[in-house]
Amino acid sequence: MTLDYVKIPVSLYQLKISSLLELSILSLALSFGDTGLVLSNRRIAELFNSDRTSIIRAISRLVAKGYLRRVGNKLHRKLIVDSNTLLLCDSSKSPPKMVALQALNSGASATHNTSKVKRGAHKEKSLCDESFQRFWEAYPKKQKRIEAQKTWAKLNPSEELTSRIIKDVERRRDTFDWTKENRRYCPLPSSYINGQRWDDQIESTEPTTAPLVRDKDGLTPRQRFAKKTGVPI
Repeated sequence: MTLDYVKIPVSLYQLKISSLLELSILSLALSFGDTGLVLSNRRIAELFNSDRTSIIRAISRLVAKGYLRRVGNKLHRKLIVDSNTLLLCDSSKSPPKMVALQALNSGASATHNTSKVKRGAHKEKSLCDESFQRFWEAYPKKQKRIEAQKTWAKLNPSEELTSRIIKDVERRRDTFDWTKENRRYCPLPSSYINGQRWDDQIESTEPTTAPLVRDKDGLTPRQRFAKKTGVPI
């Protein structure tokens, strides 16, 4: 069974409590009077349609602020409202406010969803760091790593794109363009990522020696000139 509404005494709004869940738990404890709140955390969570972890944290904050006291052991535990809080509520003549638990649960859901988003972001960052490390190990020119890592994180490639990029790097790293003059013309890792160079066509510009032109006598023009003039070549 879950509650649709919770009665919150107006006097409780004078306390330093900003959480609607904490106010609701304190109000529930007040309704039990001197007997104390004897419900388990799981049962309280069911009543408020919340989760057990949120209930435990809310109760701990109320105890730390001095509004609730834990009495008994783990097997027979109950929550007693602090005497000063009781006096504050007894002195108030205003009727309690009826708060819909839909508002309470929307706050809890938002907290829960925020936690899920943070966990998802952390997981995504780990995967991005792992894929960058694979790229970095394959790339031949290991300069300006931090700049390259930022560029990679901005790209945030999928597993398919990561594999495609690494295969392209493996094809290019031994080409003449990327190896000549001690890899002087090999682009920086960040430039390669920013320019999406894996889409470029690989063109070999390796210099080739033109074949020698010989006449019927088998001599090249230079050899024939040397033979005719006696000038050594």
